[in-house]
Amino acid sequence: MKKLTTLILISLIAATLFSCIKNERWPNAIQGKWTLKLDSIAQGVSGPSPQYSSDYAGTAADYFDFRSDNKLYIKEGAHPDTFNYTVNSLNNISISPTNAAENGLTSSLNGTINPLNNNSASIHFVPSMISFGLYYSRTVNLTK
Repeated sequence: MKKLTTLILISLIAATLFSCIKNERWPNAIQGKWTLKLDSIAQGVSGPSPQYSSDYAGTAADYFDFRSDNKLYIKEGAHPDTFNYTVNSLNNISISPTNAAENGLTSSLNGTINPLNNNSASIHFVPSMISFGLYYSRTVNLTK
């Protein structure tokens, strides 16, 4: 019985250590410069079909650069932009304009990252605030 209790205790400690290490390392997995492959946007008013949608196929010069200081630098075509980002959980990220507080803006995009591996990431964004049946959806496919 004593050996079984010791084995269970060691297993629990090992499981706890490895799960913490994985969770702490995950935010680093998104960090770095990613090449934009496809940016799809859909928006509309209540209903199954969007009133507006667009797909932008990225070029070799387009990127999403997630820096360790929680800044996200995006370049799509001739349009560079800077955002703040926060990794909320294993597959959730929030992105907001860098000047949101200055302009009184409170909107941010919450995204689900699935899948994320060493070579590719797909982020599906929806706004954190939706009202009056309006919706906005954005999916970004990235590669390294």
